[in-house]
Amino acid sequence: MTDNRHGVAPLRTGVWHSRPAADALGAWAVDPQTGLSAEEAGRRLARGGPNELRTVPAVPVWRRILSQFRDPLIYLLVAAIAISVGAWVVEGATGLPVDAVVIAAVVLFNAALGFIQENKAERAVEALRSMTAANSTVLRNGILTTVPSAELVCGDILVLAEGDSVGADARLITASALAVSEASLTGESQPVYKNQRTWARTCRSPTG
Repeated sequence: MTDNRHGVAPLRTGVWHSRPAADALGAWAVDPQTGLSAEEAGRRLARGGPNELRTVPAVPVWRRILSQFRDPLIYLLVAAIAISVGAWVVEGATGLPVDAVVIAAVVLFNAALGFIQENKAERAVEALRSMTAANSTVLRNGILTTVPSAELVCGDILVLAEGDSVGADARLITASALAVSEASLTGESQPVYKNQRTWARTCRSPTG
């Protein structure tokens, strides 16, 4: 069976640990000594898309502005504006409804201030996200290359060193005293040792 994204015959998701590493290498048509070529990696990235979670679509500006008025206190102030305007009309509608104008100005100022602060916070979060973007070391064209983890593709040969984050699901080819912190996934406080042995298909947690 051919993978629709990369044009090769992959192993079924979830059974990598139950097959020899050589099978995985053959399935993704990659040489463990040289890795993928830059051109092939580019083609697979174009077909399969980036190695990242789908982001939530940005909230439209008009919705963000409206959200500034979704507050019980704002509702009370709007009611006060309506009452003030009603009283102004009953009294003859002479001059300006000063109370209503002042309250409306306060409401608009509060909404503008909230929108500006929210916009600044979102930009700060985006800046932090770009600064902390994960990188991975891969073997391409026989050369160790550092690439953004979002650009990893199926068939890439990952090279891990102490302190590195694992940029994608992977089948171990070789490993020596490899321990991985899985606290963010399982809550385990101690690192879990891994090795490249082939596990039975019924084993759900090939932790070595």
